Amino acid sequence: MKLDSIQILRGMAALLVLLFHIAALELQGLQAAGSDEAPLVTGLWNNGYSGVDLFFVISGFIMVYVTSAASSGPGTSGVFLISRVFRIYPIWWLLAGFFALYTFTADVWLDLRGQGWGSFSETIAPGEFLLKSFLLIPQAEHPVLGVGWTLIHEMYFYAVFAVTLLLPRRLMPIVLLLWAIAVAVGHSMMEPMAVAGTLLRLATYPMTIEFILGATAGLLICSGRALLPLTFTLIGTALFMFSLCFLLPPVMAPAVEPINGHLFVGLDHFALGGLGGWHLFITQWGRVIFFGVPSVMIIYGIAGLEVTNRLPTASWAVALALVFGGAASAAAMLDLPLLQRMALCGGLALVMCVVSLALLSNRGVLPVSLGRPIRKAFVAIGDWSYALYLFHMLLVVGFIRVSPIAAKLAETQLGVPAAWADFIRVGASGYAGNAVFLISASVFSVIGAWLIYRLFEVPVTRALGRWRRARFPKISADLKPAPVPAE
Repeated sequence: MKLDSIQILRGMAALLVLLFHIAALELQGLQAAGSDEAPLVTGLWNNGYSGVDLFFVISGFIMVYVTSAASSGPGTSGVFLISRVFRIYPIWWLLAGFFALYTFTADVWLDLRGQGWGSFSETIAPGEFLLKSFLLIPQAEHPVLGVGWTLIHEMYFYAVFAVTLLLPRRLMPIVLLLWAIAVAVGHSMMEPMAVAGTLLRLATYPMTIEFILGATAGLLICSGRALLPLTFTLIGTALFMFSLCFLLPPVMAPAVEPINGHLFVGLDHFALGGLGGWHLFITQWGRVIFFGVPSVMIIYGIAGLEVTNRLPTASWAVALALVFGGAASAAAMLDLPLLQRMALCGGLALVMCVVSLALLSNRGVLPVSLGRPIRKAFVAIGDWSYALYLFHMLLVVGFIRVSPIAAKLAETQLGVPAAWADFIRVGASGYAGNAVFLISASVFSVIGAWLIYRLFEVPVTRALGRWRRARFPKISADLKPAPVPAE
């Protein structure tokens, strides 16, 4: 059965990443304009990169869940890989190809930045860089569409997991344990690097542990071991929120490109981390500890609630989490000492967790029917989450680049007063332009993701799925989640 709870979490992970990039680019816009104003999007959203950690844990869980009814062997392994390739590459090729075309047209052919072919990559020949980008092969730089670095990790996860499908299912816990040990030992013997530029570095990258944690949670759920799901959900949520609120956020200062430079300045051009070597810890093992572990607790707990039919009011907990997020973010902007802001955010987190526990316990706190629209909305965003993850940077950073041009044209060509033009200029004095940026970027990113999902992802996935089922009917039928044993 399809787990709505996991789709809801996928949607929330994509929204976390979206708001993280909005926060980073809003800060860049303010700094480019010479403003010392605080960003409108701040607080816990500065750590929204943690949505990637949640995605990785979900991936591990789903891979075990969808193969739970399949028998071991080369056929299952091969068809599994085919299904993953069909799932990952089509949208990636569409959006990465769009950006590669833009880069060639605007930055190479028209030479808008004066860098020619250097617009594609700084250290790699353009042909090699593009080939590896489209095939999601590790290289010294992030692929042509920067957020695709996570897909390189995903494809590696899938390849190794396909190997585990050659072995009897009963051996999977041992294989996962050995895999985790190999990652830890291998990484300890290598100098930490921000980008997994080679296969060896990819194989020893700490965030692989998050995939393994998710797979372990999937094994427990599929075997009927949904133990204390409310407790795990509550503790995991509290720990995740604690990390969002209290961890040192990335230092999001523009390091390479000016605001009117390359269309896709963003995460790749911000110095991640806090002080000294802390950035290596927080972006690698620190991410596993502070976000991977809470993520697996949340996924194990909320999936356990659903498979045991105790999740009818989960959408209210989701809505409450969003309300808390906005409140905590606003609290972080208050002109208070750090300890007071931390105490305020911590109090909000505690209230959210206590009320969530009451809602998830399903004891008639709120009518179930009132929560269904919220639940359906977040399940839908979860369905669009892959498209949203890849598409949002095109729109968000495109808005950043276009907004000052549009504002200037409005003033000079249409005679619009500067105060009104500031509504569409990110970084202008006051919060009006930043508020328009936040709302517009969020709304149009979600709308664009929906359109890509409906007009491209669904028809392509269905067509490829029909091809796979026609050629491998028995194995394709088995690559679906089996009924989970009762507790």
